[in-house]
Amino acid sequence: MCKTGWTQRVLWYGLLFITWIHSQRTTNEGPAKKEVNFIMVIERLDGCFSVCKLPDFSLVDWSDPFLFLARTDTEYSLVCSAGRAPANACCCEHGWRALRIAGTLDFSLTGVLSTLTALLAAAQIPVFAVSTYNTDYILTHATDFDRTICALADGGCTIV
Repeated sequence: MCKTGWTQRVLWYGLLFITWIHSQRTTNEGPAKKEVNFIMVIERLDGCFSVCKLPDFSLVDWSDPFLFLARTDTEYSLVCSAGRAPANACCCEHGWRALRIAGTLDFSLTGVLSTLTALLAAAQIPVFAVSTYNTDYILTHATDFDRTICALADGGCTIV
């Protein structure tokens, strides 16, 4: 059984209090964004993943059922299933596990990732977060995965 630390409780109740205060705003204070005020359901994803830096996407295995690609003016990044890192990867970190926030998140929601990452930061668990059109994903090192599950469950999330 996971035990909630004092710091985690303070963070979680602080977030709930902030959400309540925000919900008490009057209409003359402007439109409020929808904040997280529901129990988040978090899905565990099977398998391990790799996070890679690439010179380009030419050798990406497009048959991988799980890919996140990002291209900016300074880098190409990839998250892929373990064992499917491209041969041209400049560097890779292997051994990541992933969680997905269940369902489709409305774009007006605020505080989804910050709520989860605050719980994990209190437990001193580093994360790598990525987002899709529908939802958010949090990756943690496989060695921290059990602690991640405990920290989120103790913070009030439902883990499936």
